[in-house]
Amino acid sequence: RERARLAPRRTAQPLSRTMGSGRDKKKKAKQRSHPEEVAKKESAAQKTARKELKKEAKKERRDEKKTKGGDDDIDALLAQMALEDKKRTAVSVEEGCAPPSPRCNASVTAVELSAKRHELVIFGGEHYDGKKCRVYQDLYRYHIEKGVWYKVTSPGGPAARSAHVAGAYKSHVFVFGGEFTSPNQERFHHYKDLWRLDLETNKWEQIQVRGAPSPRSGHRAIVHKGKMVIFGGFYDNGKTVKYHGDTTVLDMVDLKWTSVGEPTAGGSAPCPRSAAGLAVHGDTLLLYGGYSKSKAEDELDAETGTAHTDLWQLPLSTLRWERLKRQGMAPGSRAGFSMATHLRRAVLFGGVMDREAKGGEVLISEFYNELYQLQLESKRWFPLALRRAKGGGKGKVGDEQAQAEEEEEERRARDEELAERALRREAARKAKLTPEDRAATLIQSRYRGHAVRKAYKTYRLGGAVSELLYAPASGERPPKDAPRPRGRINAQLAVTGNTLWVYGGIVEIGDKEITLDDLWSLDLKRPSWTCHLEPTAAEAAWEYSGDEWETDSDGSLEDDERALREKGKK
Repeated sequence: RERARLAPRRTAQPLSRTMGSGRDKKKKAKQRSHPEEVAKKESAAQKTARKELKKEAKKERRDEKKTKGGDDDIDALLAQMALEDKKRTAVSVEEGCAPPSPRCNASVTAVELSAKRHELVIFGGEHYDGKKCRVYQDLYRYHIEKGVWYKVTSPGGPAARSAHVAGAYKSHVFVFGGEFTSPNQERFHHYKDLWRLDLETNKWEQIQVRGAPSPRSGHRAIVHKGKMVIFGGFYDNGKTVKYHGDTTVLDMVDLKWTSVGEPTAGGSAPCPRSAAGLAVHGDTLLLYGGYSKSKAEDELDAETGTAHTDLWQLPLSTLRWERLKRQGMAPGSRAGFSMATHLRRAVLFGGVMDREAKGGEVLISEFYNELYQLQLESKRWFPLALRRAKGGGKGKVGDEQAQAEEEEEERRARDEELAERALRREAARKAKLTPEDRAATLIQSRYRGHAVRKAYKTYRLGGAVSELLYAPASGERPPKDAPRPRGRINAQLAVTGNTLWVYGGIVEIGDKEITLDDLWSLDLKRPSWTCHLEPTAAEAAWEYSGDEWETDSDGSLEDDERALREKGKK
């Protein structure tokens, strides 16, 4: 009995093998006796399948029909891009590809993947070739240490856009808003979607959470402690333009929006605008400049553009704006400048200012390539003067931190000395002008921008005046052999370590709008430019003959220059 209790119990294996066999026999018998019911059920299933196929085909025809618009049908263009995106099935990465084509209003995001790998992530942008505007959807990654470009094609990503914002947090890049422009630049579609790019897999993900800002472009954003702060922007429906003055914060960890809202009536806050410069220091957001349009008082349908020069701060703890005084040597009024933060300062580059000539009959656009810096502790402006590139070795590894601190102190002392020197120079200039100063002042008072080069022919001046004219910010002559990028607007800026990167932008030559594709870096420890990508097709537009810079017989300006008004708002 004990052995029988310990022995394994026998299972009804023959029974389990035959379970259900009776039901199968009954089912087969029913099928033989009632074949019409079986056929009816099969017919219903086939009918349902045919309906699904027909429905899918109808949807495909409907989507295909949406793409059958004209070249300027913005809805058809968006539908066509969505249809093409559905055809992509996998992520592809092309290593060692050609650099991006000329573009502006793209996003360039600096990311640190490791101590030995830093990248620039470029997404979107637009290019106007004089006839049509093309908006891009492509994604590029630039390996800074290797100097290698990667083109990434990923399905299910954001649609083509420009004038959006992007920010990096850990191994992700976030993209919000932007606009799509029809080829004839008459219709616009503004976005309010939020996307996240995984830099490890190169896959896009749309983040659908409530509380996002309204559709817009030309807004600005800055990342601080895992949060992306977004300010301003504009919405253009083709008839009217609305500028925004609200501030919204995205928690990049919890994926939640927090709205500060529009400024209250009568309250102290920056007016609605786009293309402002943002910086952050501690827990305080700083805002400088920007662009907006308003209706002219003398004409009902006319609008006037304003390039703002005010400076504001917003403590992120109280979220109350406070206007600051302009201190130091601040940049002049300009639109389309770019700004980036480095340590305890914000660096401003580029921009444009329209000035009148010939009694207001001609507007001349002056494009800047000068640099300014805003000290975030003292809130004072200083010009950022160029230096020759420093040679020699890097020194011992143990001394790198001490060397960096020493260079930072030298830079701050040099900036203060430069500001004092500029003030002394201005006082001396008022008291007694040198011949060079008088000539430079005369040209700057009568001519602006590219017309200055025409004035050289008229006044037969030497190179010393040329250096003064093109270095008004510093008040001193930069090194003659120092390379530097051309003046431009809407350049893309990013900072990695102690290096400022500048990519692309727009410049106007006569009646031609040239989109650039050059890439520059600026050593912020000892300011000097290095060119990594020379301009390609756009460079041909700069090849002017000497005769084209001549003035008329009476010394007046030619009527071949126009204002660049609208691009600065992005």
